[in-house]
Amino acid sequence: MGIDLTKAKTREYEGIGDTKITGHICKVMLKVNKFNEWITVEAGFISNNEMLLLGQSGFFERYEITFRSFQNQFEINKKSPATKR
Repeated sequence: MGIDLTKAKTREYEGIGDTKITGHICKVMLKVNKFNEWITVEAGFISNNEMLLLGQSGFFERYEITFRSFQNQFEINKKSPATKR
C-alpha cells in the first residue's frame, strides 16, 4: 500500500477478553468503487496474523455495511444524511 509505518503513531488496541495489541495508526484515503467520493479514514495496522477489524473511524459513520459471513460476502451502501451519526 506504500504506507510508511515507521512514521505512524503507535496505539494500543483492546479486544475481547482484555487482549491488548500494539499497532500503528495513520490517515489514509479510501474510495469505494461504486461511489464517487474519496474519504479520509484513520486506519490501524498491526503485524499479526489474527483477523481484526480496524479503521472504523470515518468509514462506518458514512456507510452501512452488511456482513454475510456464511456467503463470504459483504455489502456497502451509502447512508442517507438523516441516518449519519
